[in-house]
Amino acid sequence: MLAGMRVEHGTERLLDLPGVSIERIRRAHYNYQGNIDTGNGDIEFRLSDGRILIVDVVYGDRLRVGQQEWIDHFAPPLSEENARFVAESGKWEIFDVSADAPYAAFVGEPVDSVVPLLWDEIIVGVVIRVGGRCLRIRAGLDELLVDAGCQELPAHLDPEYKGP
Repeated sequence: MLAGMRVEHGTERLLDLPGVSIERIRRAHYNYQGNIDTGNGDIEFRLSDGRILIVDVVYGDRLRVGQQEWIDHFAPPLSEENARFVAESGKWEIFDVSADAPYAAFVGEPVDSVVPLLWDEIIVGVVIRVGGRCLRIRAGLDELLVDAGCQELPAHLDPEYKGP
């Protein structure tokens, strides 16, 4: 771990990923009347060691990592009031994205490294490196933002950086 880093809300579970393979990735996306917003939402990993990790955001700017599958709070059967709410407002749903780009590139291979992204010594994101590819997960204004690509990993945090 990095000196002075504060590990909160289960984030140590992400730092413990090297050597473990990701078997499945699911994302929670908002479904409003059939329109799926894939811009943000929780991410869930099923790992080769049997663990399930789910990542979301707390306090607007911090990651939280739980050890359970995503829970659908509006799963059927719905009360009349909840059915009306879902019809009018939509709801979060979980989607298996393991075969979708960019997630498919991270399934089935061991995690090489996990680099914490810090703000004021608090983990606000991580970069998961698998076979030369990076999956960046970070908190941003109450949203969980996920993207692929190592190009934005600062060189001093990149475990494969060899210097100038």
